[in-house]
Amino acid sequence: AELRAPDTVGFAKPDPRIVAGVTGLVAHVGDMLYHDVLMARRLGVTAVWVHDPLPEPLRSLPASERTRDPAFDAYLDGVRDGQPYAAAHPEATVAELRPDHVVVGVGETPGVLAEERVESARGEA
Repeated sequence: AELRAPDTVGFAKPDPRIVAGVTGLVAHVGDMLYHDVLMARRLGVTAVWVHDPLPEPLRSLPASERTRDPAFDAYLDGVRDGQPYAAAHPEATVAELRPDHVVVGVGETPGVLAEERVESARGEA
């Protein structure tokens, strides 16, 4: 594993160049909508947003289904402007900020990524 930091590579999230040359990157997990999710979207990899304040009833849904629920889009639209670094990225579209998955803790991440691999394999068969 290689440590990448803005002061050593000259770029910071959400600039995808911070991970330029990293092979096998399939997902990015992070808690910053405007840094982590935005970067993953721009890279074309799975975006997993770690967001503990997710409200009920979204929180009680299985992690793999939260972003599929129609209430998630309304929630995201309501919170995105108040997220850290929102003012620094006025160019970010709602589509770029929409994660593939939202988890309330990193412990849910392996499960959603495993389910995604299974769904992807079914789609390729």
